[in-house]
Amino acid sequence: MLGHPEILISDRSAQELIRRSFKSIEDGANDKFSIGIALSDVGARARDLVEVETASRLDSIDTAVKLVAWATAVNCDAVPYDATTVAAALLELLPNVEEFSFQDIINKRDRGDHDLVQRVALAALKAQPDNQARSFAEHELGDEKLRNVGFIFDVNNVLRSRGIEELPTPLPPTERGVSPISLRLAGVSWEHAHLYACRSIAKAFVTNTAPMDLKLRHGRGFPQFSGLLRASGFMTAPVSDSYIWVHAHDEAAVHSTMKAVAALIPLDLHSIADEAREVLYRLDTESFHSMFDFLPGVDIPPPAWEKVECLPINREEVKRALVHTSTWINSVAAEIFDRLPMTLDELETLLHQATGYSLRCVIDLILRNHFEQTSQMMLRRLSHDSTGDVSGVFEVLRKLNTPPWTELMDSALACLYSEDEKTRESATELLHHWHDQGVSVDKAFVSKAVDHWGGRDGCLYNNFTGTPLLLLIDLLDSIDSEKPSDAAGD
Repeated sequence: MLGHPEILISDRSAQELIRRSFKSIEDGANDKFSIGIALSDVGARARDLVEVETASRLDSIDTAVKLVAWATAVNCDAVPYDATTVAAALLELLPNVEEFSFQDIINKRDRGDHDLVQRVALAALKAQPDNQARSFAEHELGDEKLRNVGFIFDVNNVLRSRGIEELPTPLPPTERGVSPISLRLAGVSWEHAHLYACRSIAKAFVTNTAPMDLKLRHGRGFPQFSGLLRASGFMTAPVSDSYIWVHAHDEAAVHSTMKAVAALIPLDLHSIADEAREVLYRLDTESFHSMFDFLPGVDIPPPAWEKVECLPINREEVKRALVHTSTWINSVAAEIFDRLPMTLDELETLLHQATGYSLRCVIDLILRNHFEQTSQMMLRRLSHDSTGDVSGVFEVLRKLNTPPWTELMDSALACLYSEDEKTRESATELLHHWHDQGVSVDKAFVSKAVDHWGGRDGCLYNNFTGTPLLLLIDLLDSIDSEKPSDAAGD
């Protein structure tokens, strides 16, 4: 309400809204960080009112309150600060912000804390003198919680505006944890991977394929196209996700999904079509070397997902986006179908096609649409195919406290040998959960699995990275610890 000047509200009511907003944050509301973002964005109309509530909370012992207070202060210029003060505040705030997880999206968890701490980080950068800004951006802003595409883009915008050398864009890690996709794409730079993604997205809005007029109109900025990428979450997707765009993928699914998103945000669809056409032309003529060459920083609200029911979307193609190889596209499609009912047959088909994060998105939709059928559907999924990353199946079975039917117990035991690390771990955790509830777990099978992954002395020859050995040994010890009490009872 306070962020929209067309809404009339008295100063007294505005003051009460702000007071209650801070009170809800202090009370630990589930959406406290989203409320904090709204407070930070109230604009000049309520800035004086926000200042009073913010200043007294900059040193709060409640880390969430302190984060909101600082993000609001730097965004509204509510308090004077120098480079040292705001940098010290950032140093205190960062350790209390958790790493982002795609599971947060599935659980609809409020992760506005990332946005808030990034606002403080950018303010700290802007406060640095020119001779220290580049070093500060490279070192003090190097925390993994800050390293997403959108934040690096914003940092380089600040540096570029002051004539300072920009940060190099990151390459995918090559020494640890690289995905098979990243390995196949060795030699493709981070910049080019994102340009492939931009090409695919732009093609969704291009209907006129006639040759581009050499007299280009937009120059450097493409605000509509940039707004689409930001509002859809593309700029906060992990860097590794961009590498899937280099190879052939289901572009029809991407196009229908992005058209749906564009209809849910305040864009000029005619202008975005013109911009997309020019983006394609410039990419074809290799005018761009990076997204940073043409995407401006824009402020745009998130999609109005609640209006998705009114859209004439291509349902079949957006369904395919749920099982796309991009986790970002998975999450966008999941947001769309979160508001659209899905039949049991639709979800059953998707469940058998999905894996990894995609599988988790489909499971979340099953829980929302056909909760009572979840356990049986998970069992059918394991019977159909338990290879790859099916960790989401075991996790939901554990959360639902599903009883260990014979077929399910057999599947969990078999997955102790899975080639997928997440699947092995989640299967072990489910078995441990059952055992803690008094269910008998086959000790001989677990013991063989321990031997398979290196035995109890495996740590003498290698670390436990990539194996469920620690979890398995803990489960085996737990089974062994039962014996004395069982014997006494007999």
